[in-house]
Amino acid sequence: MRKITIDFETYCDLDIKLVGAFKYAHHPSCKILCMSYKIDNKHTGLWTPEKPWPKVLKKIPKEDRLYAFGATFEYLIWNVTGPKKHPEYFKPVPLSQFIDVRALCNRYRMPQDLAKAARALGCATEKMVIGKQLIRICCTPGHNPTKQHFKDLYKYCKVDTDVLHELWNRLPADHFTPLEQSLWELTFKMNQRGVPIDIKAVDSIIKYLSTYMESMKNILPDITKGYVQTAGQVQKIRSYCEKQGVVLPNLQAETVKQYLDTDLPDDVRTVLEIRQLTGLTSVKKFITIKNMYHNGYVQGNLNHHRAGTGRWGGQGFQYHNLPRAKRKDPEKWIKKFIKKEPIDRPIEIAKALIRPMIKAPKGYKLIISDYSAIEYILLIWLCGDTEALKRYKAGINQYKDMSAYVYKKNIEDIDKDSEEYIMGKNIVLGCGYQMGWLRFISHCANGGLEVTESQAQMAVDAYRKKYHKVRKTWKAFNNMVIAATRYPGTAYKTRKCTFKVVKDHVGRSWLRITLPSKRSLMYADPEVVEGNYGPVVEYTGQSGTTFQMVRIQLTPGLITENIIQAIARDILANGMLMVEKHMPEVGLSISVHDEAGGPIKIKDINKNTMKKFNKLLCTPLDWFKGLPLKAEGYIEKRYKKD
Repeated sequence: MRKITIDFETYCDLDIKLVGAFKYAHHPSCKILCMSYKIDNKHTGLWTPEKPWPKVLKKIPKEDRLYAFGATFEYLIWNVTGPKKHPEYFKPVPLSQFIDVRALCNRYRMPQDLAKAARALGCATEKMVIGKQLIRICCTPGHNPTKQHFKDLYKYCKVDTDVLHELWNRLPADHFTPLEQSLWELTFKMNQRGVPIDIKAVDSIIKYLSTYMESMKNILPDITKGYVQTAGQVQKIRSYCEKQGVVLPNLQAETVKQYLDTDLPDDVRTVLEIRQLTGLTSVKKFITIKNMYHNGYVQGNLNHHRAGTGRWGGQGFQYHNLPRAKRKDPEKWIKKFIKKEPIDRPIEIAKALIRPMIKAPKGYKLIISDYSAIEYILLIWLCGDTEALKRYKAGINQYKDMSAYVYKKNIEDIDKDSEEYIMGKNIVLGCGYQMGWLRFISHCANGGLEVTESQAQMAVDAYRKKYHKVRKTWKAFNNMVIAATRYPGTAYKTRKCTFKVVKDHVGRSWLRITLPSKRSLMYADPEVVEGNYGPVVEYTGQSGTTFQMVRIQLTPGLITENIIQAIARDILANGMLMVEKHMPEVGLSISVHDEAGGPIKIKDINKNTMKKFNKLLCTPLDWFKGLPLKAEGYIEKRYKKD
């Protein structure tokens, strides 16, 4: 078996960052400028279209593996663009032969950027700093690259391959397990299918909002008597508001949103609303959908193993991160936008219509389902809380149960619309991962519930008393992680998980937490340090805010959260594989957290379709037999938040 590291540099009239890899690779203007390749540890070679095809690549046996950083792109160029432009050279290579090194970096909590990942893994070879400039000049329209530019681009391409080769050789493993590789391949197929889009509605909403935003901006000078001319004049807007008695610390979106929720003078409110129109992500999402739209679909929306827990992340138009707002009758509002009827606060309405832009094509519907309370179930299962499991199996609502416990009431006296029920729900959803009372206050506030310090303390104390086995599990996990770090090479077991610190082939230490599924979570460079409440383990990982490599503390709550979410991911992964295998009539293409689905032909839908889909999602494996899993969903024309 040969291990072949490859990298392409290409030209296209389209911007890949705007349209995505699938639309880019299929565009007629897409062409290969060069391809660098390194077979095992041999010298790195370079092919350009005017050269003969390398003899060593004339045959790619099924045993060979092609390594690429973000292998989706290299697969598409090799199997789509290559055969179109150079059919005599590029012969199909199956998806199963590609190894996605970026996804492997995700698996080890390393950066998704090649240069940053190489630095984090201690690679000696570095990317060329001039690379971005060369790509802009040689690979995008509107420039006149010289021979020297292309010569430098070829060198850059070869250096990238050298960096990538060294990088995957420094990872603890240079490939996924067979199961994980099959999930990566499924992710690719889901990305290739894409999500179906109502492009007529998208175009209509973009045009409507553009006209509305322009008209609103044009009235700024009138409202402010000429003082503010454009929504981008930050200092002048703040100064104008201050003159009206409203002092703003800044004009960041969140700050403006907070002030708009208060009582304001009418003119100030209008000015801030106009300011808020600039750069609205909800409006940008419609534009992103339009840019990425290709033959009825938006492709490439899933990022495999994006989280260290293994969960899928979003990319493309990011349907993982949509506004929570929704409308009872989206069809009514969509028709209003299409017909250009008057709409009060159209941007707020449009925010609630982003999700329904995913619409099954003619002759199809969407089948969507997700697991009910899966993290709650897994938490009490892993903790061995048999009483809580019994209550859940008996159909007792865990939120009402918590409310009744806190307020010392009978469970039947807790109304689902009451503040008591909302409090119970916030407690169950918020406190399972060691949330303290101070954070609980902000957690509730985000959901529109105001609680006092004493109420928050009471809520947290009540949870820890009622779910005392959860509290013990936090401590047990922390003890195991500390023990494994202090005594490398020794395995410690608790709650169906195994904790051990191991060294990889380059001598780097990793904390390995093996889950009930036998998949492992990996944490680099573990070390015991003194935390705010006693000893904890610290590891090297990527900051969720700065995306820099930093030291992160594995608090007891974080360990628990990682384990629970990882197990939930493994259950969903199994369910998706079952749907893919046993229900091929579903074009599986959507996965958000604990949800999965895709289009299905209307003629294939019968009274048992939803039941079969849910049953497949809950297909038990030996390691979670007896878990009271339940999936619920819908079959409708448009995507919605159920």
